[in-house]
Amino acid sequence: MRFVVTGGAGFIGSSLVERLIKEGNEVIVIDNLHTGSLYNLKNLNIKFVKGDAGEIDKIIDPIDGIFHLGIPSSSPMYKKKRELIYKAIEDWIKILEYATKNKIKIVLASTSSIYNGNPVPWREDMQIIPTDFYTEVRYAMERIAKVYNDLYGTKVVALRLFSVY
Repeated sequence: MRFVVTGGAGFIGSSLVERLIKEGNEVIVIDNLHTGSLYNLKNLNIKFVKGDAGEIDKIIDPIDGIFHLGIPSSSPMYKKKRELIYKAIEDWIKILEYATKNKIKIVLASTSSIYNGNPVPWREDMQIIPTDFYTEVRYAMERIAKVYNDLYGTKVVALRLFSVY
């Protein structure tokens, strides 16, 4: 199978890329290298596209799935540069449009921060009250994915990742 991994040069993304390659898949990485590094991908047989996640339409090869990890990854980043809110949502919509048009399934990297303020253990049915831009962007992406599924049948799974180290 052939997969696109946005943010594939980052910590989580490069681990995913390595696993996909080991399982015999072809991988195309899209990464702007803002926080990722080509060093994380050394010795891996991949196709690399330097750019933002929203540039997915540059991919002309047929693909079987998209892993979207190419999203600004911390609350301070959004607090410092609020235009990242718009950019993250814009890139996400471009990915959804591409996936909808080509009938491709997506795995979205969301965040466990969505549960902040709730007592542990956390559960999916808990109330979500975003308290920062980072969390709101990830939650908005989940909600937009739900609308795309309802309207167009776009298949998206959002993983609310916890401590990944």
